[in-house]
Amino acid sequence: MKVHQLFLAAAACSAAVVEYGDDESSYFYDISAGSQLPIHLPLQSAAEPPGAPVLKSIYETISGSPEFTKLAKALEFDEETLKVLNDSSSSLTFFAVPDWALKEPKDKHPHEDDFESLIDNSSGFYNLEAVVSMLDTGESSPGDDEDKEKRKKFLKKILHAILSYHILPDALTQSELAANITYATSLELPDGSLDGKPLRIHVEKRGPIASPLKVNFFNTLTLETKASNGIVHTISRPLLPPPSIFQEAFLLYQAFSTYTSVIQRVGLVEELDLRYKPGKKGEKGTLEGAPVVTSFIPINKAFNKLPLKLRLFLFSPFGEHVLKKILQYHTVPELLIHSDYLYNSTSGEEVELTNISSLEGFDFEHGCDHDEFHLERHFQPLFDPKVKYATSHAMPRPYRRIGLDTSSGLPRSPFPKPELIFASNITVPTLFGNHTLDLTIVKYKLTVPFPGPDPHSLFIHRVFVNGQRAVLTDVPSRNGAAHVLARLINPHKNKKHGPPDHAHVAHDDENEWAGWEEWLPKWADEEDLADEDST
Repeated sequence: MKVHQLFLAAAACSAAVVEYGDDESSYFYDISAGSQLPIHLPLQSAAEPPGAPVLKSIYETISGSPEFTKLAKALEFDEETLKVLNDSSSSLTFFAVPDWALKEPKDKHPHEDDFESLIDNSSGFYNLEAVVSMLDTGESSPGDDEDKEKRKKFLKKILHAILSYHILPDALTQSELAANITYATSLELPDGSLDGKPLRIHVEKRGPIASPLKVNFFNTLTLETKASNGIVHTISRPLLPPPSIFQEAFLLYQAFSTYTSVIQRVGLVEELDLRYKPGKKGEKGTLEGAPVVTSFIPINKAFNKLPLKLRLFLFSPFGEHVLKKILQYHTVPELLIHSDYLYNSTSGEEVELTNISSLEGFDFEHGCDHDEFHLERHFQPLFDPKVKYATSHAMPRPYRRIGLDTSSGLPRSPFPKPELIFASNITVPTLFGNHTLDLTIVKYKLTVPFPGPDPHSLFIHRVFVNGQRAVLTDVPSRNGAAHVLARLINPHKNKKHGPPDHAHVAHDDENEWAGWEEWLPKWADEEDLADEDST
């Protein structure tokens, strides 16, 4: 599997789609016995009923199944992970990759270049299939015993990192996983990535009611198995620890080629990238770039929506410095911002966004603040019958999919009012001097009146930046988080928290940038003028 396929799959999800959550019960698959029938086991029962299957540890479950022979071999090679998954005192979630998902490389014979390419992989992400294949053929690889031992030691480090990215420190069923959009894994990189904080995964439910969860946008969770020390989720493909924000965008050239070209042209790569630079002549290498950053990345079409004269100016030598300021305005340094997790690299503070009071006392750098989010203001565009949208396409796609009347915003069936789980307005700094962004982060739960004994809950996460909704949120990376925008952030518009006004649901990009010849160059020079005044 080529790495770019992972991120191309993410680009295909650039419009957020609202899905239905699972009910509270789960159907487990007895993979240790090789059974093809689902076995219903209550997760929270105080005691197992008579005759219930004897639960094994996560490792015993994997090693005892004929579907996971390659994964079991990898775990035997990585004794440290094996011990973790076999620890009876732990409570974990493990994403298990079956044999059919670990396809052998076309070239089954190892070459010297295979190992060299792993060593020289400065982007920091590796392919589980390739590592497992090297384990199978490692004994026949060229080189003396000392050289083989070095390779074995290096492969073990890579394998441990990959397998750690498949482990969550808490036991979570699929219905529990659906409640949040990102989760911290057990992978903590010692090189300073994310300041040593665990790398995260993206979890989201897409498709109809019975559709499975997706991890990192394209990996499907299929079967769920209860173990004595946690939960095993069978996954359709291996999870790859993500590269930096810049490298992710670079790999997704079909969606972000303009963005990455501009970033390189104006010299902002170091502010978004994080890469290992090997040392010379035996010297120790160094990590270069930004360890923690959040970026709001505009897609290619966002640049095409700009007025023609403005595009010609920005991509000319005369407007290059203005273009740089605009991209700096889309970048938040030293803050990791997810819709359910915040981390301040400067102060070391972190918070899980679980309820309305989660942000009390959280320190935002450079005098940034937060205030109360107004529920009625956010949901008015969805449930106010007075609202008239310009076209059906002006209605956000997720609400068209769940059956809302696009002419009025009213549900075609009796939907209950959403329950607010978390929401807050926050103001964050950018790379452009004293210029800040107004963010609104919101999570709410919609209980769907679907027939059955258990209610079906729909968890929805939204991120608004200066009133514009991100079309794809919470893309995890090695050095931060990315949120995708369909339009560039206009610094001249009135900054505000929350969703856009009703009158601006149908966007007029030409008028939005009207008069840019007068105000945009002045805005871009504000930081330089401030520096001159201070001196």
